[in-house]
Amino acid sequence: MKHLKIDVFLSIFPKKVRPYLVILADVIVLILSVVVAYSAILVVQNYMKIKVKSPALFIPYWFVYLSCFVGYALTFIRQIQTIIYRVKVMKNGGVDTAQQTEEEEVPLG
Repeated sequence: MKHLKIDVFLSIFPKKVRPYLVILADVIVLILSVVVAYSAILVVQNYMKIKVKSPALFIPYWFVYLSCFVGYALTFIRQIQTIIYRVKVMKNGGVDTAQQTEEEEVPLG
């Protein structure tokens, strides 16, 4: 982690617990992205029914709000990738074998 507040929070816990907390945070973001993407689909469906267009560009509002769904759907996919990566690194004892040379060890947490 490279964020001061997150590092300070994680430093409260033992080193063995930190990777699990990071994965828990990733799962929370994953759930949040699902909730927001689902809500965005509902908004898009409502705007498709009423067929309102934006006053400046004359494009349908549903098209504008579709960006929320697309953004959070991509966030969902990225969070899945991140969780899989973190679990693999954790199984390797905190060592990222894909991005290191033989003499380096990168601890997780």
